[in-house]
Amino acid sequence: MILRNITFTEIERLQGQTAKNAGTLEMDQEAFHGFYESTARPVWVFLYRRTGDDQLADDLLQDTYYRFLRTRKEFENETHRRNYLFRIARNLANDALRWRRDRSCAPLPDDAASEPVAGGGMSRPAERTGRTCIER
Repeated sequence: MILRNITFTEIERLQGQTAKNAGTLEMDQEAFHGFYESTARPVWVFLYRRTGDDQLADDLLQDTYYRFLRTRKEFENETHRRNYLFRIARNLANDALRWRRDRSCAPLPDDAASEPVAGGGMSRPAERTGRTCIER
């Protein structure tokens, strides 16, 4: 077996060809800016319709792009990239709604405020609202 000397530039060139052949999309700052401009509004509208809260939609939008940028996933095309972004947004919205539902407050009679609730926990009065919150 004969090994030939390969320089780093040759390895880099071969890796570049492999990436081009794989059909993956590279994203630099300018490409991300264009992607953000074309997708931010539709993602925000999706999040707002899902949650019904404009401030929560703003927060989730920021978190969606943060998580998107942290991924090391390779995308086949622009549609694949966009679908992945919406999948992140959907998962974050579902988590936020689940968190909100699990920490919902419901009014209870005054005499039940200090009684144990199902599951062995105790109800806790909310300080300002006069409502009693039950964490599930």
